[in-house]
Amino acid sequence: MKADGDLERTNNKKSKKRGRLGVRYDYFFDSEDFLFHQKWYLWSGVGFEHDKFADLNLRTTTGLGPGYQILKTERT
Repeated sequence: MKADGDLERTNNKKSKKRGRLGVRYDYFFDSEDFLFHQKWYLWSGVGFEHDKFADLNLRTTTGLGPGYQILKTERT
């Protein structure tokens, strides 16, 4: 899950007002799954964005797809 926003004032008037929210879920296949290895996964996500001064009321994005984990270390 991620979220960010920005609110600025110039000469005591709002000059920037925007916000974003996004959620992503990754499902890793078990090593026992037929045809799949532990490094393969499916991801899905949804995002919402608003920017008053760019005249963007609400932008919605969705996605779904396969993925492959190239690097796996204790840190990552």
